[in-house]
Amino acid sequence: MKKFLACLLATAAALLSAADYELILLGDLHFDSPEYRTGATLQPFQKRETARNTGIWKKNVPAELKAAGSKVSPETKYVIQLGDVIQGDSASDAEHVKMLHDVLAVIHPYFGTVPLLFAKGNHDVRSLDLTTGRVAAYDSFMLPYLKEQLKLDKAPEDLNYAVRHGGDLLLFFDSVHPDLSRTEALIAQNAGFKRLLVFTHIPILPCPGPGVTFQHTPGGVGLAPGNRRKLLELLAKNNAYIFCGHTHAPAIVEWESDLGRIVQLTCSSMAGSEGAPGFKLRAAGKAALEEALPEEQFPGFRKEYAEPARFFELFPGWGFVVLRLSDDAVVADLYSGDGGKPEKTVVLSKPMPEKIVTEPETPKKPKKDAN
Repeated sequence: MKKFLACLLATAAALLSAADYELILLGDLHFDSPEYRTGATLQPFQKRETARNTGIWKKNVPAELKAAGSKVSPETKYVIQLGDVIQGDSASDAEHVKMLHDVLAVIHPYFGTVPLLFAKGNHDVRSLDLTTGRVAAYDSFMLPYLKEQLKLDKAPEDLNYAVRHGGDLLLFFDSVHPDLSRTEALIAQNAGFKRLLVFTHIPILPCPGPGVTFQHTPGGVGLAPGNRRKLLELLAKNNAYIFCGHTHAPAIVEWESDLGRIVQLTCSSMAGSEGAPGFKLRAAGKAALEEALPEEQFPGFRKEYAEPARFFELFPGWGFVVLRLSDDAVVADLYSGDGGKPEKTVVLSKPMPEKIVTEPETPKKPKKDAN
């Protein structure tokens, strides 16, 4: 009997480790330097963020990227950065483009010849006055870059774009300027896919951030309630897997209704200067989601998002994710900091277990963060 059980376990382990292809996911990175704001006057919080960003890029990020790069294998098809690769807040379009050029010159060598793809983040297009004033500068750099990385005949129309790999559709959703019609068209144009993987910046399923509060429109900035619900239905019908960033805190939400199932993994690569002690549980369960979505502030959100939620955990930490995909499994290896081994391995294609992260976080006062 023991031999039989051992054989079963060995078989399960082999299945879990096998992958048809892999993706390496990076969360927010906020590449930054004062040189991109020549002569500009910064607000106090912008000065704090610049100091934070330059500090972690000096102390933590190189080792984090080196660790992520060490996971490149023959199965690695893409490295995907989930938005806010730069801090933005640039003083001019030229300085903004230079910031993008400089960060790619730093990141690319860690991953060799593996194509590096991006979702658009709010900071990626943020100008010094905190508006999305650098959209044109960002697009002028990123769209030709994506054409080159994907070896396309022409550049994507915008940062809503799709990539086919076997039976999978890798759909990039622009959460800064969400366009439901573009998303519907991309899905229709790629009819026949077996699995939908969505890469975006702002979470589509409400996902409380570091302070266990929710402050961002699900799916993207300014997405109208009707379109928000249509997006949710569209993704549920396709049993979508969503990978996002923005909150600077890893989390998993599993949502299910009669329409289908959605699993969302929030990734964070926003290094902490104090190091990466691993993932610690801050909030969990449907009650935590409901508490973060007060009806008077977010009318209808509890019914749309919290009630169908089967699983939620928020576990602050930082690092990167290796996504392993086979015909019948989507497996996420969650790496903490610059660790060489996964801190957690989660099979996203199966119902979430009762718990993933068990060690509670030591309570501390939440910090305000502009994300």
